[in-house]
Amino acid sequence: MRKLLFLAAIAVAAGVANAQSGAADHGKVMGCYWGSWSFYRPGLGKFDVSDIDATLCTHGYYGFADIDPNTYEIKVWDPWYDLSPSDCNPGECNYDSYRRFVGLKEQNPNFVPMISVGGWTAGSIEFSEMARDPARRTVFIESVVAFMQKFGFEGLDFDWEYPGFFEGSDEENDRDNFSALIKEIAERLHPMGYILTAAVSPGYEKVPIAYDLPELNKHFDFMNVMTYDYHGYWKDREEWDHREFTGHNSPLISREEEMSAGEAHPGYLYNAFDTINLYIEGGMDASKLVLGMPLYGRGFELVDPNNNGLYCPTDAGIPWGPYTQQIGIWGYQEILQAMYNDTMNDQMPEAVPGAWEVFVDSCYQAPYMHNGPYWIGYDDEASLAIKAEFANHLGLAGAFVWSIDTDDFNGENSDEPFPLMKTINRALASGVEYVPSHPCIGSAPFCDLGVATEGPTPPSIVEDCTENGQRLPDPTDCHIYYRCSDPDQDGVFDIDEYSCGDFIFDPNQLTCVDPDLPGNDNLCTS
Repeated sequence: MRKLLFLAAIAVAAGVANAQSGAADHGKVMGCYWGSWSFYRPGLGKFDVSDIDATLCTHGYYGFADIDPNTYEIKVWDPWYDLSPSDCNPGECNYDSYRRFVGLKEQNPNFVPMISVGGWTAGSIEFSEMARDPARRTVFIESVVAFMQKFGFEGLDFDWEYPGFFEGSDEENDRDNFSALIKEIAERLHPMGYILTAAVSPGYEKVPIAYDLPELNKHFDFMNVMTYDYHGYWKDREEWDHREFTGHNSPLISREEEMSAGEAHPGYLYNAFDTINLYIEGGMDASKLVLGMPLYGRGFELVDPNNNGLYCPTDAGIPWGPYTQQIGIWGYQEILQAMYNDTMNDQMPEAVPGAWEVFVDSCYQAPYMHNGPYWIGYDDEASLAIKAEFANHLGLAGAFVWSIDTDDFNGENSDEPFPLMKTINRALASGVEYVPSHPCIGSAPFCDLGVATEGPTPPSIVEDCTENGQRLPDPTDCHIYYRCSDPDQDGVFDIDEYSCGDFIFDPNQLTCVDPDLPGNDNLCTS
């Protein structure tokens, strides 16, 4: 039976009073990725090992180590921060952060310190070259064993992004080589008591090329599915260069418009519901899958501030925040600062302090907010509670976050430190299940990308087409319109169907319009 959202909020609120916020009691995975470069952030954004609350995590992932392109051994990423002076020549190393991270077990004896190898910036070439050669695989594996024995890590998290993709990868052979590598790593590490995990892609187009799921299911203790970064301001898929439209970073469920258009729509299968089910149907045990939860958002600059729904035109990424300092992305800490404080990023002169408008789509179950031309989709306490309850419903191993350092870890704009981490733990412990409705009718405004949807065309539309590019309203559904196409002027028309989502088609302006705006109330009777 589908649970109402307000019941979820009540359950979580009750848990605050009665349950611990930590990870010790719920018996599920609560993975905490940490980007060690956050130590170098300015001001309140600086995050050191000592800022980690290990009671909130079952597994901690130190991000990142790398692969040496010459020897194919595991390689330290930042010796100055990662290693102690005794590990290096004088003046080369300082903070001993590997050992300090492992020492978090003093806070929480059940905390499992993991070393993550790879990450987005590591690329694919060294992984592909190492995985294809049995001798190189052995060198890498033995170097990992020595590394973990030296520093005290209790497991390896393998973060190759992604087999078969990007510069230097081998599309034909990476999948099988990855499987062979993981089998060999598992056979070496498991008898020694080490844990083996991986961070894996959310992209439906990548999964079958990158992963032999039934084979990997035999060897991984669990897989961290990165159910985020579905949309952002970057060059992603060829047909949607630069993603020049708004899109949510981490939708929970797809909208009907995205599904009906199939692969022609950039939102097709780009959501947590479809990604996790893809892995389960592909051969992974649900009990080995960990649901990814982003503690950050991705944002854009709107072409028209009044056109501020989903898939609406953009021409830039949102300006960088004061701590993460990356165009197009803000940590939750920065989102709250923008939302609640009068101080604004100097690069956003058109934002009005205190004027952020927040909207939660009924399918995505996660908020976006906009202020003037600035738009960002993100997750908050309510949306992450629902995601954790969704993980409960599917019987997943648990949840993980990227990354703990972008939570409101000092509680500057929250009722408590680490509000997102504590919310996820409470929801996992509650046992409450969120059962999604799928397919789903959304509530947020939805802009027209010119993507045809599937379905029969009313006979009258065929007869009414008289010129190329003509737009005609559906006679029975004011949310639908049709476009007549006859580029060769032979009088034979192709007809494509389009959806305005929650907007309606105005036959006078020949565009989708907001039904709540003055003068539009008589356009729709269906």
